[in-house]
Parts: sequence; C-alpha cells; structure tokens
Amino acid sequence: LGRVVEAMLECRVPIVAKVNGDAVGAGLAITVLSDFAYAAEDATFSCAFVHAGLIPDTGGSFLLPRLVGLRAAKRLAFTGEFFDAAEAANLGLINGAVPPEELDERVDDLLATLADRPTETIGLAKQTIHDNLGRQWPDAIDHEIMLQVQAYGTDAHEEGVAAFLDDRDPEFE
Repeated sequence: LGRVVEAMLECRVPIVAKVNGDAVGAGLAITVLSDFAYAAEDATFSCAFVHAGLIPDTGGSFLLPRLVGLRAAKRLAFTGEFFDAAEAANLGLINGAVPPEELDERVDDLLATLADRPTETIGLAKQTIHDNLGRQWPDAIDHEIMLQVQAYGTDAHEEGVAAFLDDRDPEFE
C-alpha cells in the first residue's frame, strides 16, 4: 500500500472519495489521502488498527493529525471508535455528509466544477500544498513562489487573464 499512498500524494489531478458504507482502517486512510471526500449520512468511519494491535498506516499517521488536529487524531487512533459521517464532517475528515440518494449528485457536481478548472494549475496547487507539508515557513514560501512562476507561464494563466480583461468566464482546456 505504500506505493498507493505515494501515487495518491503525487497524482497531479484531484482525487475524490465517495464513501457509501464503511471507511475503516485502510479505507479511512484512503479517505484521508483524497483531495475531496463526501459521504452518505449513514456511512461509518473508524481508525480501527488498534483493534488488531496495529498503529495507523497507509499514510494515516502522517496526514490524519494534519487533517483533524492532533487531539482528534490521537482519540481516533487510540480508541478505534466508530463514528458517523456527520462527525467525520465535523472533524474535517470529509467535505460533507449528504443523504445517500444525493451522494452521486454531490460528487458529480464537484467533478463538473473541477473539470472547468485548469488541470495544470490544479496540479501545481496540489503539488505546492503537499510539498509544503514538510517545510518551514521561509522554505514553503520560496517553494510556492517557484511553482507560481511556473503557473505564470501556462496557457491557463494566459486564458484566465484574458477572460478577466474581457469580462467573461475562462475556457480552460
């Protein structure tokens, strides 16, 4: 699974998790690794590794505290408690909990929005955010500036500026 974690973190396109059922153990970690996550209201979650005498893996020990905070991450990892989608949303683990019959539509709406955005720019933003997880302030800003310079040279930036000046919506490829 280590290669899956690495691939998800390095993937330049957004990864969207749609949880309709249980997200337990590695399933929870996949949710944590995703860029967006929506769940049906009746979905359940657990960092259940402790029940098997294990610690969080699949990237969970790295990203979970960054996503939900240190105390909440410890509570989830130490207890292995099961919790519902509303609690997952409250913790910041998922973007939202929706009625099961609305889950597909919510995710499809997000995907449609993302499809209208410049893929290269999203990839650079995702790279910056992930790369800066391990950096201190001055290095993070330097890295951000370096990638922003790359973004200035893209067709997406050119189209975005032209659309702004023409008072129209951009048409990204």
